[in-house]
Amino acid sequence: MSEEGRHGEVKAHLISDSYSLLKRKACRSTQQREREKEKRERAMDSSESHMATLPEDDADSDHPQQTSPSAFDSVPQRPPSNKSSLEKYLPVDWSIYFDKEQDVAIPNSNDVFHVYMAGTEGPVVFCLHGGGYSGLSFALSASKIKEKARVVAMDFRGHGKSVSDNDLDLSVETMCNDVIAVIKQLYGESPPAIILVGHRLSILS
Repeated sequence: MSEEGRHGEVKAHLISDSYSLLKRKACRSTQQREREKEKRERAMDSSESHMATLPEDDADSDHPQQTSPSAFDSVPQRPPSNKSSLEKYLPVDWSIYFDKEQDVAIPNSNDVFHVYMAGTEGPVVFCLHGGGYSGLSFALSASKIKEKARVVAMDFRGHGKSVSDNDLDLSVETMCNDVIAVIKQLYGESPPAIILVGHRLSILS
């Protein structure tokens, strides 16, 4: 055989061996992918079977989930009202809470202070309202306090039904003098035991 023939034969064997090697590798790769796919499928089937028998799933199906009680569950429902919206928000008359109202004129001035009074016995609870309010802001309190004490709730100057020479003078000194003047006009020089109750602006006074 010539040199060229031997080279051709060797080359043919090499090509054949390379093809066989590639074919075996491709076959092993395909088989490996199929085995991995089967493993994944078995794992998924096993997981689904376990999930289907979880105890909490069975419990949920037999017993519906209960929600925690709300803090608002104990709040009673508001009864239906037959009043119109206008009637609901009309001002309530002072006489429901106080026994009487009175204008207290201060001598030697044009100042007249309006007061609301309740109760007949016990010490005097003298109520001083906050800025922008009036003696009526103590109405609910007065209706309870009057069971054991007397209540006086005055309108400061520039507030409620009180009138004065200078409604804009809300200095501490002026407001204190107003309170003292009203107490003297109501009880003279020998007033009973008095408890001062203040709200916001009156506390500063």
